[in-house]
Amino acid sequence: MDNIDISAFRHLVTPRVRDLSGRELATTAIRRELVAAGNPRSTDQLAVLLPLSRSLALTMAEVQRLSGFARQTLYSALEGEPASDFRDEDTERLARLMTIAIVAAGQEQSLETIGGACHVDSAALVAPARLLEREGRVTLAPSRSPGKAAIAPTPLAAEWLRIHVSSRELDDRAPGFTVYLEVEAAVAHRIDEVAREIVGLDEAAVLPYSTAPSLMRGPELAITIRASDQRSALQAAQAIWDETCRRLGSSAPMRIADLHPPLTGANAPSAVLDAFVDAICVDLDEELKSRVRGKRERFDGGEPERTLAGRCLTVASRGFWRFVGEDEGGNGREISNGDAAFDEFVALNASTSASAEADRAREPLIEALRLAGERLGPFRGGELASFKAPGGTPKIVAEVAPSKEDLAQMARLSAASLKASASFSPIEAVRFVMGDGE
Repeated sequence: MDNIDISAFRHLVTPRVRDLSGRELATTAIRRELVAAGNPRSTDQLAVLLPLSRSLALTMAEVQRLSGFARQTLYSALEGEPASDFRDEDTERLARLMTIAIVAAGQEQSLETIGGACHVDSAALVAPARLLEREGRVTLAPSRSPGKAAIAPTPLAAEWLRIHVSSRELDDRAPGFTVYLEVEAAVAHRIDEVAREIVGLDEAAVLPYSTAPSLMRGPELAITIRASDQRSALQAAQAIWDETCRRLGSSAPMRIADLHPPLTGANAPSAVLDAFVDAICVDLDEELKSRVRGKRERFDGGEPERTLAGRCLTVASRGFWRFVGEDEGGNGREISNGDAAFDEFVALNASTSASAEADRAREPLIEALRLAGERLGPFRGGELASFKAPGGTPKIVAEVAPSKEDLAQMARLSAASLKASASFSPIEAVRFVMGDGE
């Protein structure tokens, strides 16, 4: 047996994890796995992780809070046949989840039983089980049918899991919103108890009025919500509140006292960026919509609205030329003023690409460029001053300046063109406009 000496890592066990064992340790571990899975916003791990989370009695509200995934995404991941198509590189991940399952059980379990908890074909667990045996985390009782073999945890399984959970805790960099909900003083203690049952990792607590009497009207339930944008954070908070009320037999509405965004989320105001994001999010699924809005909320400002509108026009124009396959059609130019917008307007009108799909992308872009040529400034596109003729007077061109609504409309039309061309992903487009993807 190739046991692993983990004594050198015992000092890494955090105080929060040190005294955990059995199902409590396993539940904390699965919570940390959900946080880790949600941080890169990848759904690849959900097929096994979600069923095991549900087997350990985590509510969907808590799963949503920890992972930051949209509720629709989570329910979709729970549907379908048991997973069976795994790659060699998945063995270690499956072994990790099997460790959680066997520590939770605390006794011998067949691979068939563990497969049922993880919604995985038990035959796919044979290789991970052998890995766990080699590392000394389990003992393996073979069977004529590999899928019906049984494993039992060794003391090393819980010790290894404490170290792993501690490392997850120390590596947790997922941004979190803090949502503060008003609660009635008469039931504050009971709400505190129930919320802590639902919300793990010590990320929910009722704060007494004495915490900040100059700011609070009464006790408040504070919850950390991992989410990519404010709307998703409030939706997750609503799910936690609804579950809390259900367990208390109450129908009290959620009343928001305050919401603090993550420190990494600047969320500087921008009417142009808001118009672009709102238009680009039309008809997107909830998960992608959440990611796009989360990206927008990381905008830290410092860019003039006119500059942002120019980037909207630029990415839409590049998207159109890419869509029609005319990569050499002058589409590399940056549209930052009325003259550049006018030149692109002329090039777009001269384009010979004709199809219903191209027209759907062209029409809003032509309208956006026409408006930009007229209003983006500092002069009207195509209208230049001239030298004074002998005895004549110089031609003076008046400056123009766009209104906030002009700039927002350019952004909306640019987004409509981008959606029709589908040449950039919504995330790529928003990053470009924010200056994070040029």
